[in-house]
Amino acid sequence: MKKILAILFIVFLYNSNVYAASICDYKEQTAINQKASNVKVSYEVVTETVKFEDMDSTMEVFDISIFNITEEFYVIVKNSVTEEEKYFTSADAVDGVIHFKWTYADNVTNFTIQVFTTNKTSCPDEKYKTVYLTTPRFNTYYNVETCQDNPDFYLCQKFVTFSEIDEEKFFKQLESYKNGEINSSGEDPKDNTNDKITDKIFEFLDEYKWYMLGGFVIIIGTAIVIQRIRTKKQRELGL
Repeated sequence: MKKILAILFIVFLYNSNVYAASICDYKEQTAINQKASNVKVSYEVVTETVKFEDMDSTMEVFDISIFNITEEFYVIVKNSVTEEEKYFTSADAVDGVIHFKWTYADNVTNFTIQVFTTNKTSCPDEKYKTVYLTTPRFNTYYNVETCQDNPDFYLCQKFVTFSEIDEEKFFKQLESYKNGEINSSGEDPKDNTNDKITDKIFEFLDEYKWYMLGGFVIIIGTAIVIQRIRTKKQRELGL
């Protein structure tokens, strides 16, 4: 019985957002967690004008937005290219949104945004949430003339997240697309639909495996407890 309760407790801790080491009481932790769950991150591509001495030029950059950072939080943002860390608080927000620009459009960049509590809470400097964001890179093949005639093809998109490919592979894939051998996503259109459904099922199982495992453990644990209670009563009744 003790082993079962221990397993159930571990599963509960795994799926909980509340940090066991927090010095905030449970009520405040719950309120903090609720606010932290509202923190969202997104990006959009914007065009900026760069002024030079004899001319103006334009460049596309990523405008990254962090939403719902209240005075109870500060965030530390780290990128995978320069590994520089940026520090933001609610004082940096304009109309409730924190903005910063990212100009490294030549690289796929992964951002890690960690949300910590401030001294406006009873438990400052505790991490309550981590958000991840990936910005794409500019596709050098986008301006190739043949791409302008095939704008839907995945290798012709303006911003992409796949690694650079050589010209030979690019033109070979593009030719296969124009001949109908692959679709706009680069996949064989004759692929078995059942295989795609199976892939989706496995993706679902992989994403929610821990929740299903937790539910399974709870069901098994409950069944064992009920069985033991039933057995005990039967013994007491001499059955």
